[in-house]
Amino acid sequence: MRIELVFLGKTKEKYLATGIEDFTKRLSRYTRLEIKTIKDRHQQKNLTESQIKEKEGGDLLA
Repeated sequence: MRIELVFLGKTKEKYLATGIEDFTKRLSRYTRLEIKTIKDRHQQKNLTESQIKEKEGGDLLA
């Protein structure tokens, strides 16, 4: 069994990063765990909302 976690953007809060790290350690003992971080497109001001959704959707499928 393989679990894949996908995050949108980097984790800014330290407590969340610590929790994710702990969760990763615990789960990796039982199954293969892969964590992907997708670039946050909301920081690009020149794109419309529909363009942002389309690009993020493409990133998820890649």
